Amino acid sequence: MGPYAGKQTGEAALLWTLLENFKPGDMMIVDRLYTSYFMIARQGQLRAGVVMHQHQTRRTDFRRGRRLGTRDHVVQWARPARPTWMDEATYAGMLATLTMREVRAGGWTLVTSLVDAKSVSKIELVDLHHSRWQVELDFRSIKDVMQMDELRCKTAATGPSEWQNSPCITCSAGFVSQDSPTNSSDEACFKPMLAAPRSSGP
Repeated sequence: MGPYAGKQTGEAALLWTLLENFKPGDMMIVDRLYTSYFMIARQGQLRAGVVMHQHQTRRTDFRRGRRLGTRDHVVQWARPARPTWMDEATYAGMLATLTMREVRAGGWTLVTSLVDAKSVSKIELVDLHHSRWQVELDFRSIKDVMQMDELRCKTAATGPSEWQNSPCITCSAGFVSQDSPTNSSDEACFKPMLAAPRSSGP
């Protein structure tokens, strides 16, 4: 939970505050909104990996770098200037360059910290990126079927109370444990919970 308006309340800024929750070996799979040098560098400090859409402002030239295959190469990204929101100590701790793999597959240009093509192929990167969309469908099922698409609380203090008292929390444990969930079975998991008492808190 966090503020919805004001400075540093955008999605990328809010994600930055959650990065400490990543553990070594975790993988962050996101769209181009989050594809920034500093987001990737911070993940590297945490020994976590990334698979992302290439940002629209960064040009990908497959003639450069170390070629791994057709439209698949490894390049060096140089650290940009310090953004105004970052303090000097944090900036100084960021690597001066990042070794990144850029691939074109499945209609997308993806960037990743998984630079070993023998360990992770282009097709596997695409499949990994596709898995992000199942998460989107899962959240849509949770919010729509559990009638949590719009919270009624008006303050940050009452938000956690409404969320924690929702039957959505009770059902989520069973929802995420399914081996091969589909959209229809996701919804079936939630519907029996709609009869549970619901409170929006104080």
